[in-house]
Amino acid sequence: MPSSESRVGKIYFDITDIVHFARRSNRLTGIQRVEFNLINLLAAKHGGEHIRCIFFQSSQRRYYEFDPATRAPDAEFDAERLLLDLGLMKVTARYPSKVQIKGYLRTHARNKRQRVLYKLKIYLLAWLSPEKLAQMGLSLMPVAGNSQVAVQKYKVDRLPENCHLVHLGSSWFFPEAWRFAAQYKLCGGDVVQYVHDLIPVTHPEFMPAKEPPMFTHWLEQALSYATRFPCNSRWTANDLQQFARQKGAECSLHVVPLAHEFMGFARNSEPALPDRLTSLAGCRFVLCVGTIEARKNGLSLLKAWQQLMDELGTDMPMLVFAGRYGKIGGDEFRDHLQAHPELQKLVRVVDGPSDQAMAWMYRNCLFSTYPSHVEGWGLPVGESAWFGRYCVASQASSIPEVCGELAGYVNPNDLSSIKAGILKPITDPAYLREREAAIAAAPLRTWSDVADDLYAYIVGKSH
Repeated sequence: MPSSESRVGKIYFDITDIVHFARRSNRLTGIQRVEFNLINLLAAKHGGEHIRCIFFQSSQRRYYEFDPATRAPDAEFDAERLLLDLGLMKVTARYPSKVQIKGYLRTHARNKRQRVLYKLKIYLLAWLSPEKLAQMGLSLMPVAGNSQVAVQKYKVDRLPENCHLVHLGSSWFFPEAWRFAAQYKLCGGDVVQYVHDLIPVTHPEFMPAKEPPMFTHWLEQALSYATRFPCNSRWTANDLQQFARQKGAECSLHVVPLAHEFMGFARNSEPALPDRLTSLAGCRFVLCVGTIEARKNGLSLLKAWQQLMDELGTDMPMLVFAGRYGKIGGDEFRDHLQAHPELQKLVRVVDGPSDQAMAWMYRNCLFSTYPSHVEGWGLPVGESAWFGRYCVASQASSIPEVCGELAGYVNPNDLSSIKAGILKPITDPAYLREREAAIAAAPLRTWSDVADDLYAYIVGKSH
């Protein structure tokens, strides 16, 4: 008697984007974090016979398949370990790996000359002072263990019939993935395309110039190759529906909201203090999580902080930004901070923090703030609540869907609104305790909840 899972067909997750980004950085951004969490949970719950992963290997110009359940579970995403498991990288013990070096240079070097100098510095320190590499977030050994390929991968030309091909990530960068999906659709296959946002279409000013036309072209193709479109928020679903209608297309939409949970840490847990954050121990600080770029609105937050410093003086807490510098607006933020020495005393940037560092900062901040102009969801708002912390968030786009009345809201386009929003919890401890009590009493959504809802939708139990 066949099992219920065998009757619904295997689910193939295309992780071409994760493999690609793993070659460039050891840290995942929001979309890839979501993708990685969900696939790991589904593989653990439903097994490798039912949950499979495929990816396009550019050097071979072909697709490969593997069983994600055969990989040891990751406490935190490790790009180098994934590449080693798949036989896509060799161990190099004398120097930091290319993945680490590329990630470091991307966030620290502002031009070609700096990249050359920093790279030379890294190689010299590897020989002369390896302990200083650790202070820079770099290590000589990419992973513990050996260089054996841990996962069997198989060439795949086409998928079996009566299965589901699912794209959870950044498909728009990879035309090979579109073509593979389109071929499967032509054979009668079910193609599920998760949509995180339409920001390159609705707000192209926040994106590098080449991305909006690339994204728009992909989305037009996706309307033809995908059969169904789960979205992370009602806001995103509405944007997608409007786009489809403008193109004269119809699409099957379903909202699968994301989680509040910060994967790997129990709700309200007390994470250990990482070595790189010892200077924050005992400090009052407000936390802003996310890429430092124009869309996230960090520069406005800096300016609001300056004004509040003049008013509150020594009562002003520190402001901690946790995230790497982005392409659009990152330099402006950095220039403004460097031009104001008094601001530097109360502002710290934690570049590319680990999950352990992120968890500690969430739990130990006074509160968090997230004044972004536009999002498809807004992970840091929910993650702040997971650790019992209030968030002063933007009222724009999907962000109020994350925590509803548990968060406070400001107009991201109005500096006085941002200033007033963060002033209240800084100066009114009773108000902050009241907001934290409401968060403690509220039910919060886990990644297991998201995975279950997504699975039910994919196999046809929730349309």
